Amino acid sequence: MESIRIKPHHLLDILKLHGKGIEVFVKDMEFGHDFYKIANEIINLEVSEVTFTRDCDDICEPCKHRANNECSDYVSFLDNYSKDKLNKEIDDRLLKILGIKEEESYKLEDIFNLLMKKLSYSLFEEVWEYANEEELQFRFAFTIMGTYKVLEKYKYKDV
Repeated sequence: MESIRIKPHHLLDILKLHGKGIEVFVKDMEFGHDFYKIANEIINLEVSEVTFTRDCDDICEPCKHRANNECSDYVSFLDNYSKDKLNKEIDDRLLKILGIKEEESYKLEDIFNLLMKKLSYSLFEEVWEYANEEELQFRFAFTIMGTYKVLEKYKYKDV
């Protein structure tokens, strides 16, 4: 089992996509980041501990947009707003609402249990304040489903 550094929103994105039905994540050749690698490790219970960060994480390490430990990309649907700035705003909200401290290590299974208790539609409204109703419903429903799917795997982990 390994330990990883991850942005809070990256973890929720992984759970959302897993909840939507992705069972095996594949490499994004355009950006070259390690989202697929970390996602597969998380959903296959190969990660035991996480440390949350607002800065570049293990997913960002090989990304072509990583520069000086920041994301140099922009968000086109928000008038080319800095992706680094937006991600830090999202992660700040998540850390605060979930009561998680940056640069502190947690057992991943404990984080999944925390998410099942804390995830609510209002959390998604507060964190992704720019999103429309359809996107919020999508994020909420599939993130809950993905979290549940991973937690179910813990029941059979040692069988």
